[in-house]
Amino acid sequence: MNSTTQTDTQPSRAYETTRRILLAFVGAAAIVAEELTEIVNRLAVRGEQADAEFKRRSAEIKEGRAQAARANEVDALNNRLTELQAELEMLKREQPAEGADGS
Repeated sequence: MNSTTQTDTQPSRAYETTRRILLAFVGAAAIVAEELTEIVNRLAVRGEQADAEFKRRSAEIKEGRAQAARANEVDALNNRLTELQAELEMLKREQPAEGADGS
């Protein structure tokens, strides 16, 4: 009887050990799936933040370029205005002299 009990116990132990190992693998797979889901969610949130930051900085750069272009246009217009004012002053000086010669 003693040998029968021992034989019955050994397969039972082997079965229980195998079952526990398989359950450990299933548990590990479940943990990995949970962790992956959490990581993917964190990465997605971070990706959205990075995208928003990129769009904000891109808009700032575009606005900066537009302001620089406007500043260049203003400078060019100021230069042209100065040229026209000088030309006008020259014409004003020439006009009385022409009137005196023509009279």
